Amino acid sequence: MHGAVAACAVPALLLGCVCGAAAACAAVALARRSIVWFCAEAGAPPPKASGRHLAAAALGLGALAAMLACRHGPGPYAAAVLCALALLLALSLVDAALGLLPDALTGPLLWLGLLRAWAGGDVGPVPLHDAVAGAVCGYGLPWLLAWVYARCCGRVGMGRGDLKLLAALGAWLGPGPLPGLLLAACVAGLAWACLWRRDFRGQASYPFGPFLAGAGAVALLLGPEVHWGFA
Repeated sequence: MHGAVAACAVPALLLGCVCGAAAACAAVALARRSIVWFCAEAGAPPPKASGRHLAAAALGLGALAAMLACRHGPGPYAAAVLCALALLLALSLVDAALGLLPDALTGPLLWLGLLRAWAGGDVGPVPLHDAVAGAVCGYGLPWLLAWVYARCCGRVGMGRGDLKLLAALGAWLGPGPLPGLLLAACVAGLAWACLWRRDFRGQASYPFGPFLAGAGAVALLLGPEVHWGFA
């Protein structure tokens, strides 16, 4: 019994690694094209890409794809989630380089999540009404918190791109996992600012998109049934 399970898991693992590597290459190329385009529009030279960071991103997506294939098996749902992971990687690279999340990437992520929910069946466990509620809550509630923060502190806490990314993740996951996802992203961003950048007062601004995307990738891998203790 265990041998049969292992025999089935090994091909799925290898297929996940190959598909993840291909998706990572596509995501890196898409992110690079976006960065070059935005820099050309601004009349500025594009920043140099770090080979180590790109290799780490590609390896990370390959590992996530392998775990995705082992957890859910090859199929329409795994393929849809792999596309979402590739878009999240591209968004993270663009935000880390330029400090923005382009609508040209967050929009397809949102509509792909809604389309996957509309298709139903084997394409995903989140029904369409939960996907729509997740998109609305993902944008609306953080927008309200960001508006209150801006009124009280006199500075922007979250950009509109972060709100659109969270709305897109809500379309994939539904409203239940969003509080835990946002909390995990905030904790990761705070830890990175304190430990890596030595910013203990939180006075500087940093791209929040990579942390949202990372938490969203973990949530997509675990599945929308994991509500992280908030439901």
